[in-house]
Amino acid sequence: MLTPLVFCWMFVGAASFNLLTEESITAVLGRNVSLPCSFSVPVLAVYWYKHEFSGAPDDDAILIASDYMGFTDPIPGFERFRIGDDYRLVINDVLLLDETTYSCIVVPHHFDNQRGYTDLRVIALANPQVPIISSCETTEPGRCSFIIEEDEEGVTLDCNIYNARPPANVTWTSSDGSVKNNTEQQIYEKDGVFNISSQLWVSINEIGEDFVCVATGESVNGTSTLVVTVKYLPEIGLSSGSTAWIATSLLFLVIIAVLTIVYILRKRKRQDQLADLEDELLPLVAPKQGMQQLTETDILDVTHETNLDHGQLRNLLTELHIEAADMLTEKDRNTRASDLKLKAFHVLCVWRKTEGINATRGTLRNALHKCGYIEALGILDERWGLNSQDNEQNVICSKIGSQISRKVCGRLV
Repeated sequence: MLTPLVFCWMFVGAASFNLLTEESITAVLGRNVSLPCSFSVPVLAVYWYKHEFSGAPDDDAILIASDYMGFTDPIPGFERFRIGDDYRLVINDVLLLDETTYSCIVVPHHFDNQRGYTDLRVIALANPQVPIISSCETTEPGRCSFIIEEDEEGVTLDCNIYNARPPANVTWTSSDGSVKNNTEQQIYEKDGVFNISSQLWVSINEIGEDFVCVATGESVNGTSTLVVTVKYLPEIGLSSGSTAWIATSLLFLVIIAVLTIVYILRKRKRQDQLADLEDELLPLVAPKQGMQQLTETDILDVTHETNLDHGQLRNLLTELHIEAADMLTEKDRNTRASDLKLKAFHVLCVWRKTEGINATRGTLRNALHKCGYIEALGILDERWGLNSQDNEQNVICSKIGSQISRKVCGRLV
């Protein structure tokens, strides 16, 4: 807020110089402000002083900034204060404690020193700048709705302005602009700023009307308003369309829940069936006896049975540290017509170590057939049929195949 300049005149003979300062300046808390000090003659130095309080004598003033022939070193403890362009005093991040009188001393070349004074006033803008009513739902900028229960006979509206300096004036009016007299205003100070509250009682006969909370003053940049409509809580009803949508949604959820339960029960039943089959098959694939060591003749017969050539089998058995590998001295030899199915699978599962772990129904049937587990093979075909196949069957086949590999192949797998 600017006021007319105060002119300090000094006459020396026929010559004089002018010192101009402003009588009063208003600053906003937290912002920057500058205090002018101008003159019409060259000067040696300019000094700015802060007085202990507004109107305090010069003897109590403290030097806060100086410019001597162009040198403007900051004064310790007053770093927020500096001399700017045209020798004006600049104050950064204004505090409430900065509110006082400041004086500018000018030292000219050929005239006596002159001193000008400026009173600094600090205000704080309300935060926010608009009135606030707790529990009032904003419907549009500057307007809100206050909802009350149907059985309430009235309500007290509490309109607030926060962190203002000086305190704003808060009043209530009707929508036609007439002032409401049934109000009460309270002001609370904290750390130099003020919270202002104004209460209005709205009777049952005024429900549905608009009321305006009006805040005025520097701290709200003039005038700030909030229009409030008091309403009863609306009854919650459902249209026929909404009812149909809710019913359809509930029916859909019920169907999903039933299908989920059916799926879970069927899956559990299937898992129980597979577990029963596994319990029946595994005892039937107990390790055979007489497989501790292969003879030379057995190895050649196995080669023929599994379609492994002589070199492949010898390399395999050597890698697995099987003593029978040393007996493979000839590539071909007559085979005897004995049942070597178990020995064939023995070598086969050694050669293809993952055969049992990755078994499908087909590989499991082949394994059971090669090993002579005819009873287990019959149970498998009876339960699933000759061509039946699915993922769950593959899982159980893998388990049984893995068991066969461990039991039949022993330490070689």
